[in-house]
Amino acid sequence: MPIRVQLEDAARGDLPLLEQLRVPLGQHGEKGGVPLSVVADISSTRARPASIATTANASHRGGRPRRLRRARDATKKIYDLPVMKSLPKGVKVSPSGDAESLNELSAGFATAITSGLMMVYAVLVLLFGTFLQPITILFSLPLSIAARSRRCS
Repeated sequence: MPIRVQLEDAARGDLPLLEQLRVPLGQHGEKGGVPLSVVADISSTRARPASIATTANASHRGGRPRRLRRARDATKKIYDLPVMKSLPKGVKVSPSGDAESLNELSAGFATAITSGLMMVYAVLVLLFGTFLQPITILFSLPLSIAARSRRCS
């Protein structure tokens, strides 16, 4: 739920005041509110008067692959929300937990695949003594795998 608060410049650096700001509960605030310090970590930095971090947690049952798949789906749904498409200036999203693990896993996998293909290409260039024939072989490899799997099924 997006919350926008306007404060005087002097109040922005007052951490106890920021911690006591009320966050409404319910659709339109009809259930009262809780202090901001209950739902967010507030800290002061030199670059900005105050930095507010909020977290959204969800627990997933099942093994690690199932949790990562659910984290990927949940992250996609979060990024599809209208509020995420028009974040105010200075607001950044930093994933943690399973979402962070998924990002690291994806980046590592892409790096490993790219490095592996470059090494295979280098070995093929050394074997054939030309740069063109290994490219042909590497481009035909996915097609042969697809054809083989189609024939077996």
